[in-house]
Amino acid sequence: ATVVDADAGVSIMAPLAVAPGRQKQGIGTRLIEQGLAELQAHGVAVVLVYGDPVYYKRTGFSAGHNLKAPFELQYPDAWMAQELRPGALADLSGKVQCADSLSHPEYW
Repeated sequence: ATVVDADAGVSIMAPLAVAPGRQKQGIGTRLIEQGLAELQAHGVAVVLVYGDPVYYKRTGFSAGHNLKAPFELQYPDAWMAQELRPGALADLSGKVQCADSLSHPEYW
């Protein structure tokens, strides 16, 4: 992902799912944590997600940032961010442009 008119290392973590029979075992949390570690190792400063706030807040995501989603959202509070570099969100604002594979309104 990129932020229009900004030079920032921003990525979107696409939704994840765990098979119903495997839920409540910490698999999703471990997948998120591993993904965040990989992104941080590649220099990403901010990670965005559009998902269940109750779930994603447990791994450090929060709303209340100044990055606008690429499309209008039915659930604006589900558009959350996490800093992988402290202070990265402080002066970051603008509209996010996502990869072509996610750039369809029906995904949002």
